[in-house]
Amino acid sequence: VAGGPERPGPRRQAPRHHARRRCHRGHGLTDITIYEHDSTYAIVPSAASLADQIARSDFAPAGLRGKPEAVMAAMLQGHELGIGPMAALAEIGVINGKPCISAKLMRALVQRAGHDLWFEVKTSTKVTICGRRKDWPEDRVAKVTWTMDDAKTAGLSGGQNYRKYPRAMLAARATGELCRDNFADVLGGLSYTHEEVSDGDLVADAD
Repeated sequence: VAGGPERPGPRRQAPRHHARRRCHRGHGLTDITIYEHDSTYAIVPSAASLADQIARSDFAPAGLRGKPEAVMAAMLQGHELGIGPMAALAEIGVINGKPCISAKLMRALVQRAGHDLWFEVKTSTKVTICGRRKDWPEDRVAKVTWTMDDAKTAGLSGGQNYRKYPRAMLAARATGELCRDNFADVLGGLSYTHEEVSDGDLVADAD
């Protein structure tokens, strides 16, 4: 009817976000936020544009600055692991030609999958980390211990990082070994920590 009230049009839906925030279980080991994600292939165009901008900024790690292809690779790897692009750049890298992740991210991925990790001992001379898969009985616990004597035997203790940060380096070694042996399915193919790769002695290669 002419002059009658207009009918409201169809309500527009708010755009759906591809990434949804998801909290992981924490035990005081890590504070990395984990995200659910869609197909990696679906985000390649937007990732390429973002990588080009980040690679030209001071936010890009020194080794990736001016290398948009490498920045995008790190971002896509992080996307597959369920973490945001900036966290990926901070926690994922290529050292001595080998892809690797931080020990902190490695522990976060294991905990995100519902498994338990905790440090039993963590000093500058000895670190023991414990883990239990969610489908294991309560009394089954995997443990890995690294000591400064182990580092000396492996020829690692003379390095600058072991002199300055022995506890962190031992913790990274223990984390990498425990996670490779018991939680390889959640690491997305990145089974070494930054610290192990920079040491140049990858113990698992001899297993």
